[in-house]
Amino acid sequence: MESGPKIRTKHGPKTPLSGYKILNAIADLKKMFPNAIFVTFAFGYDVAQILRCLDADTAGRLQAGEIVISSVDDDGAPCEEVVEQAVFFWKEFAIS
Repeated sequence: MESGPKIRTKHGPKTPLSGYKILNAIADLKKMFPNAIFVTFAFGYDVAQILRCLDADTAGRLQAGEIVISSVDDDGAPCEEVVEQAVFFWKEFAIS
């Protein structure tokens, strides 16, 4: 069940869908329609609204298109490696 603020409509109070639920619904479309070709038009605004549930750090990494991997080198010194990536992983979703 969705939680969050209720929005009044002419059909009664409604609760907005979370970005997580919307991504799940989109991901399930391929299972429901395995032979379909999915096409979007001007989908950027919708994606921005869906992904607004991301925290600022995650959203920034997605926007930058890269991730920073912090590790320790062979000498024990801390180091960072910047990896450009075409796919960004968030929860169980791969977003590109």
